[in-house]
Amino acid sequence: MGSNGSTKRRAPSVVAMAGRGVPEAESARQSQRAVIIRAALEILDEAGLEDFSMRKLATRLGMSAGNLYLYFEDRDGLLDAVRDAVLDAINTEPIDDGDWQVVLKRVMHHYRDELQAHPGAMVLLQRTSSISPGMWQLGQILTEILGRAGISNPTIVTLYSRVLLWTLAGFVAQEEILANRSVQRDGRPGGRGRRTVVLSAATLDLIMRQPSSLQQSSDIDVDELFEATIDVAIRGIASVARGG
Repeated sequence: MGSNGSTKRRAPSVVAMAGRGVPEAESARQSQRAVIIRAALEILDEAGLEDFSMRKLATRLGMSAGNLYLYFEDRDGLLDAVRDAVLDAINTEPIDDGDWQVVLKRVMHHYRDELQAHPGAMVLLQRTSSISPGMWQLGQILTEILGRAGISNPTIVTLYSRVLLWTLAGFVAQEEILANRSVQRDGRPGGRGRRTVVLSAATLDLIMRQPSSLQQSSDIDVDELFEATIDVAIRGIASVARGG
């Protein structure tokens, strides 16, 4: 950034503010930021983080790489904005009233479906060491659900919120790896393919110790595996809520 001096080129925005007024100029700036974020997410979903570059992004947008730094301090700042934009969109799903187990399952499935649509965002979620606003909001949603289950101890709430977040992120990340390797697909009513994965004997044994609808076979439906994973988490939460 310092070598090309692009981060210091503030004159255009100052002129715009003088001519249109601060609110209008800021609105235009935010609109352009949103365009850049969408294009960056497209590249991440298509090519992955390793092949992402500011130059490639600028080429797609038809601008110079230096101009990107008028809207984002650096590459990491842009990637953080992409991550937060995806989480903000996912967090728009309302949390309805009802049995906490049903609500938790629906939330976990919703996040899984949305994150599957943006594998590039999954990589960004895994590489961050800070709590973004979007992650904080999801944590608040999980905290509310755990409260409905009868868990009020802050330490336990934090523990289970993190377990659920890590389970979700880890599962979707593993699905992305499998999607490019050993996942098989065949027809299923509704247009969504049936995804299966071959599990190791140890993993299969661990799953089969828990009551679930999974058949004792190494050819496991990934959707059923995700459902069984949530069920295991729910049983643990319910046990803690009962004082067990």
